[in-house]
Amino acid sequence: MVRFDRNQLQILVVDGFLGAMIGVVSVGYVSAGSAMARDHRLGTFLVGASVTTVMFVIPMFIATVALAPALLAVVRRWIHLPASSYYLKCALAGVVFGIVVCPIVGFVFGLATPFFPQPGGVALTQRLMLLVGAPFYLALGFFFAGFIFWKQILIAGLGFGLLNGWWVRRHLAVARDLPAQG
Repeated sequence: MVRFDRNQLQILVVDGFLGAMIGVVSVGYVSAGSAMARDHRLGTFLVGASVTTVMFVIPMFIATVALAPALLAVVRRWIHLPASSYYLKCALAGVVFGIVVCPIVGFVFGLATPFFPQPGGVALTQRLMLLVGAPFYLALGFFFAGFIFWKQILIAGLGFGLLNGWWVRRHLAVARDLPAQG
């Protein structure tokens, strides 16, 4: 079992909430920009954001928290670089993180799909078939949805990577400068 100190848990929770907010706002933004919503953009954005909040916020949070330790480990390896190279790599790592997290959100959402209530009830065998197939099909679909959200992934990924880079550099630099207490 991996143990995290308090600072690492804090950044994981912050990353999870930030990832969930980025996803919800991105889906709401794209929904508001659709051809059907041209006349009522703000209302459609708010409705789109509220529906996606209910449907996707938990898978987005789980996927972000599950992958954030890998991002933090990669960023830790670069801490010795000069600031300009370090933050450039962190920003690019944030974009790659956004690309990778899209199919993971679909996979997590697919795991929950068989347990959604359905009219008339569903037999156990049908639910099990959904549990086997849905995560992989939704992961593939969410991967391709990343192409629709390329602007959001680029902009939010840059900010996400820079935030995590700043956090790692700040907290590891402080821990490195403190004398060992024994």
